[in-house]
Amino acid sequence: MQSPLCLFEKILYLFSILNHKVIKKMKNNSKKYEPFRSIAGLN
Repeated sequence: MQSPLCLFEKILYLFSILNHKVIKKMKNNSKKYEPFRSIAGLN
């Protein structure tokens, strides 16, 4: 059985990949995602 920390790190890693894709999409459709970008502090 894996330690919880190892599992947590994997989830974090997957989330960071997902987040990167979302940010890329937001930059491509910046007008559409403007409110989300300002919430995330990417503006």
